[in-house]
Amino acid sequence: RFDGRLVLDKVSFDVDPGESFALLGPAGAGKTTALYLLAGMLVPDSGRIMIDGVNDPALKATRRLIGFMPQQPSLYDDLSAEQNMRFFARLYGVSGARLDQHVAWALDFVRLSEWRHEPVRRFSAGMARRLSLACALAHNPPILLLDEPLAHIDAQSRSLLLDNLKHLKEHDRTIVYCSQLLDDVDALCDKVAIIDQGRILALDTIEDLVAGYGGPTQVTVTFAPDEVPDL
Repeated sequence: RFDGRLVLDKVSFDVDPGESFALLGPAGAGKTTALYLLAGMLVPDSGRIMIDGVNDPALKATRRLIGFMPQQPSLYDDLSAEQNMRFFARLYGVSGARLDQHVAWALDFVRLSEWRHEPVRRFSAGMARRLSLACALAHNPPILLLDEPLAHIDAQSRSLLLDNLKHLKEHDRTIVYCSQLLDDVDALCDKVAIIDQGRILALDTIEDLVAGYGGPTQVTVTFAPDEVPDL
């Protein structure tokens, strides 16, 4: 609850290791609040959150398992891409040669290596979103929490980020993915929870959701009498 307003109501789901799980719903449905709870940034009023068997996402050992990419990139504009990454990786205890390796890998993964020394204030919105993903990966976490990672960016950056996320899925990262867009979820996720007004309305694979709620696809074409084509 926020100021007495119920934001999430009896939300319950399980995500298996290596699974890509989507929270799909409109703005204000409660998706971001759910991610903040999973990241240990909020405390639930009731119920519990279990991550890797631990009932406290705020513990340091648990947080080190998680990479969080917020909806709005939280970056330092006057620092370079590399400096931003080093700062966030150090918060998770990464240092020395391991820090150098992780930073180099993550920048290359999002194709920002040639921009590593540029200040973030010179980045486009798409580049900032790619750097935000790199920062979430800087400590090599097995679990990723992604809040609308493909929203409001240009087509080229969107395509690149989508390829990055598919690659992460193929390499057994556990992903919890928030989106308003069904095509993104369809491309990336094994299981989907449809959420609105703080409640999960349906939870299943996309194939089973379509089969159970969408029914068979039927296309009807109608011509005016004088426009019937020769067949």
